[in-house]
Amino acid sequence: AKRYETLARSGWSGLAWELKAHPPHSPYSSFMAFVSFHLFGRHDWSPYISNGIIVLVAAAYACRMMKSMPSLGPFLAVSMMLTVPVMAWSVHEFRPDLACGLYAAILLVEIVSTSPEQKSRLYSIGLGLLFGLCLLTKPSVFPVTGLLTGSAMVISLLQSLIDPARRGTFGRVF
Repeated sequence: AKRYETLARSGWSGLAWELKAHPPHSPYSSFMAFVSFHLFGRHDWSPYISNGIIVLVAAAYACRMMKSMPSLGPFLAVSMMLTVPVMAWSVHEFRPDLACGLYAAILLVEIVSTSPEQKSRLYSIGLGLLFGLCLLTKPSVFPVTGLLTGSAMVISLLQSLIDPARRGTFGRVF
């Protein structure tokens, strides 16, 4: 709310100075709260609406992972996923931890599950953007995010070297 008020009072230049003087703990959470206050007004519940994106992303990825299952599979996967208390906490607690964990999990699964030769340039750019989103969501865990991402790349490379069906080139992993 403070950044929203700064924008209303001092304009974009005032907001830029505010961000420089007091950088946010989580740029992702600050941006989501800022957009929510702008769209829905300055209410206590505004930022929590934007946290619904976490649930939508998790549901969409669960459906994507279950796309080869019969039509009831994605429905059951999403239904079961929504009953887990973490999904309610991701909306109720306005913290970047759960969003960072979700985005990192999606990133790692995508790196390991796709062989290097199957990754197009656009797909690799998307993975890079997802890595950047992980870093912006919770910058304080960047060493762990980098280590896990690098480990997933090594695992993907080793899988492609061991399994002839996944054989690819070293350069496409990176």
